[in-house]
Amino acid sequence: METISKSVGRSGINLPSDVKIIQIFLNKISSPTETTPLKVDGKIGEKTLSRIEAFQKKIFLWLNLMGA
Repeated sequence: METISKSVGRSGINLPSDVKIIQIFLNKISSPTETTPLKVDGKIGEKTLSRIEAFQKKIFLWLNLMGA
């Protein structure tokens, strides 16, 4: 299992190796409406940022609904 060493996202450290891990993860969990996979290039572009933020919103909403 690979792990990231620094923060990834807006205002993150965004090491290329960490960004690649996040891009791979986001591609694996994308929903059917996200038909275009992220390019796994280690760059923190707008598409990667958008997917990170969408994932966070989804998870935090789910946690709030569960009462966490």
